[in-house]
Amino acid sequence: MSSDLLVDISSVASGSNAGASFAQIGALVDTVTVGSASNVILLIAVMPNDITTNSTEWGMEIQFAVDDVLEGPINGSFKDHQREGCSASLCWALTGISGSTKFSLYWRNRTGTTVISTDHIRSLRVIEIGNASLLVSKTSLTADDAVNSYTDIVDLTDTQTVTASSLHILLGNLLPSDADVANAGKYRFDVQAKGLVGYEPYNFVDASNELCGVSSLWAVTGLSGSTDFAFQWFELDPGLTTSTSGGRLRSFQVIEVTQDFDLQIDQLSKVSYSHTAGYTDITGMVATSIALDSANSVLLFSACAPGLPQGDNTYTGRHYDGTTGFGGETQNFIDSSAQSNGCGHCNHMAITGLSGTHTFSYREDEIQGNVSQDVNKFRGLVMVELKETAAAGLPIPVAMGSYRQRHQNVI
Repeated sequence: MSSDLLVDISSVASGSNAGASFAQIGALVDTVTVGSASNVILLIAVMPNDITTNSTEWGMEIQFAVDDVLEGPINGSFKDHQREGCSASLCWALTGISGSTKFSLYWRNRTGTTVISTDHIRSLRVIEIGNASLLVSKTSLTADDAVNSYTDIVDLTDTQTVTASSLHILLGNLLPSDADVANAGKYRFDVQAKGLVGYEPYNFVDASNELCGVSSLWAVTGLSGSTDFAFQWFELDPGLTTSTSGGRLRSFQVIEVTQDFDLQIDQLSKVSYSHTAGYTDITGMVATSIALDSANSVLLFSACAPGLPQGDNTYTGRHYDGTTGFGGETQNFIDSSAQSNGCGHCNHMAITGLSGTHTFSYREDEIQGNVSQDVNKFRGLVMVELKETAAAGLPIPVAMGSYRQRHQNVI
């Protein structure tokens, strides 16, 4: 079965602010028909803060709900002062669902009262992936401490025998403990035979209840046989630990797609880059001459562009098709020159209905301060085309465009 974009919502609608308990975010809800219980359902979301208000501080958390039942990991973000704050993103996969199903994003306050943003776009996407299985699905509330090198996050590892010539989509989420202040970490996936893969989102804890988490999504091909998978972290400032309370699950998943896919974009970079006002392409996050198989394909994107911790800066990021932005906006917040006081969040997105050849990019816009990209952390852009299943007896179209255009790692 082909893949299908079941839910496609982007919104700046006004609505109720967050409360003490998890409740539905007004515009981020849809009831759709899932085709088959054997398919993998991938949920992705971006939820920005309202940072235009006064110096009131708050923190919030988000979680998916399926038929109004909370599902999967929790992530969160916070606002410090006016024009200083970050967003939360989330990714989660599940199976065994069919028929009419309600998908939504919920939120709650961690501290203060979180105001819904009408300036930055929030989004919810739900993708039904055919020819796929949920190879790894791990969650944990076990205590764990990070160290000053990349190490496995406890419980977020697995060894599986993979199907050769398949695509593997890696998903990771973690909201740390707020028991200690002024700590930070960065994160990557570790895949046997490939080592550390993907971009390096990072997060920090500023004060009690003022913290943000991470949500990562990356894709790899070329695996075979028994393979070790892990979600890893690296302590940038002492005190980074996992949350063990409040149901704040952290997670690691691997989706295996066996056919009808193309890993179209796979870019990593550490090249220096300074932003200017207005949405502009980030160096090392532009992919040209991307030839798509069909307008019925679902394009799954993820991007992360960590800023350099220096001064008080806030900036926002969004995916672009040429000069047209699409999907949600991810805010990032830098508080001071210390490496512990910054965040670099990821933006997960999906779109359909495109055909022909395109230039895709990730752009960022300065909200406050003068933002530069961190040359000590990988930024990256990945895009998977989940293609329409070819009719029996007909050849499967081959995506055009050179390898150099589609897969570019700039160090």
